[in-house]
Amino acid sequence: MAGPQKNLWFKYEVTAGRFSATPVAWQGWLALLLLVAVPTGLLLLAAPWLARLGPLGMLLGLAVVFAIVFPGAVALARAKGRRAD
Repeated sequence: MAGPQKNLWFKYEVTAGRFSATPVAWQGWLALLLLVAVPTGLLLLAAPWLARLGPLGMLLGLAVVFAIVFPGAVALARAKGRRAD
C-alpha cells in the first residue's frame, strides 16, 4: 500500500552492510553541503583554541566533525530518501 509520494532528496542502497546514498534533488545537495560546511566552519573557528592542545586538539576536532557528518548524512538520506533495491 503506497502512501502519498514525499519530496525525495536521496536514493540510497544498503548492500552487505554498506550504505550508499546519492542526492537526486537540489535539496539533497544543499543539505549535504550544509551538513559538511557548518561543523567544518565551527572547527575552523575553534582552531585557535584547539591549537593550544597541539596536534591532538585538531585531531579531536576532526573526530567530532566526522562524528557529526557521517551519521548525520545517513540519517538525512534515510529520512528524505527512498531505498533503491
